[in-house]
Amino acid sequence: MGWNEILSWKEVMDAYIKEENVEVCDDHEVLRVLEHPMPDADKSRTELIQAIVTNLELDGNAYVEKIWSDGDRDKIPDKLWAEIDPRKIYVIPGRGVVYGGFMYVGSEVKYFLPDDMLAFRYYNPLNPYYGQSPTRVLRSAIIGDIRAVDWNRMFFENDATPGGLLSSKERLTPSDIRLMEDSWNGRHRGSGREHGIGVIGQGTTFQALSPGHKDMGFKDLRELTQQEVQATYGVPSVVLGNYKDANRASAMTQARLFTTNTVLPRLAKMEGVFDRHFFGIDGEYKLMFDLSTIEALQEDILVRARAGHYLKDQRWTVNEIRKFNKLPPIVGELANAVLVPSNMIVAGVIEGTPMPVVPDAPEVEDE
Repeated sequence: MGWNEILSWKEVMDAYIKEENVEVCDDHEVLRVLEHPMPDADKSRTELIQAIVTNLELDGNAYVEKIWSDGDRDKIPDKLWAEIDPRKIYVIPGRGVVYGGFMYVGSEVKYFLPDDMLAFRYYNPLNPYYGQSPTRVLRSAIIGDIRAVDWNRMFFENDATPGGLLSSKERLTPSDIRLMEDSWNGRHRGSGREHGIGVIGQGTTFQALSPGHKDMGFKDLRELTQQEVQATYGVPSVVLGNYKDANRASAMTQARLFTTNTVLPRLAKMEGVFDRHFFGIDGEYKLMFDLSTIEALQEDILVRARAGHYLKDQRWTVNEIRKFNKLPPIVGELANAVLVPSNMIVAGVIEGTPMPVVPDAPEVEDE
C-alpha cells in the first residue's frame, strides 16, 4: 500500500487474486449465515459485527453462539447469536488443550463445547483465558471523568454548599441574621441578579466557599480524558467530528491512519476466528472483508496527478510513466521516448552575454 506502489485497495485485492491464483466466491452458505445471523430476532450482519466489536472494546472478550436448528453439528450452523454478556461467560480449562469448553452463568447455567462458541479476545499478558479491554488501561481516567460529570450535575441540581459566608466581628441577634440574609438574597438571588455587586455593613466580611468550574479546571480535565481515550483506542479527532485544527490534507491522513491502524486489525481478528470455525486452519475457503468502497483506502487522484506531472518534468519515458500509473505499455515510435514541451522560448538574456542558440530536440530511437 506504499504511495509509489498500490494506493487503491481494489488493486491490492486484484493483485492478491492474481498472485495466489484464487477465485472470489460471493455466494456461499457461510456468507448467507453472516448476512442474516439470526432471522428470528431480525439481526443483520451489521449488528453481528457491532456486538462483537462493542464487547471487545468494553470487556476484551466477545462470544457468539453457533446454533444448529436440525442438530446436525457436522454442517455449517444456520444461526449465530451474539447478544451474550461476556461477563457471564467462564472458560473451562481442558485436559491436554487450553480450552475445554465454556460455562454461561445467568438465569440458568449452560455448558458449551469449544466449537459451539466463537470466542474473540484481545491479548492479555496476565491471563491466557480472558482478554484485556482497553478500558482497563483507562480505568483511572474514566473514573475521574465520571466523577467530574457527576460533580457538574450535582452542582446545578442539588448543591448544598453555600456560595460564600458573611461573617461579622459584632455579636448578631437572630433577627439581625435574618435581616441580613433577606437583604442579601433579595439583592442577589434569582435570574439576572447573579454576579452583582454586594454592599456589606460595618464589621462584616464576605468569604467565598464554593469553587466554580474555572477553579476546578473542569474543561481541561474533560479534554485531557478525551485525549487519553482517543490515544488508547486509536481514534483521531477528525473521526469524532472535531475539525478545529484540521485541513483537508490532515483530515484525509487521519482518516487513512484510523482505517489502517485501528479498523483493519479488528477486521483481521474477526476474519481469523470465522475462518477457523467455518473452514478450519487449512480450509479451502477464506473470508475477507470487502474494503474496496472505503473512501479512506482509495487512491488519491490528486497525488497521482502531481506525481505524474513530476515524472514528466524529470524526463521519464512514456512507458515509464504508464508503468507508474499501473497502465500497460504501448508500442510505437514514441513508446520509449522522452517528450519535452515544444513551446519553450527564450524569455531574455543577461546583459553582456551572447544570445543562446536553442538547438533542435534530438531524435530518440526506440530501445
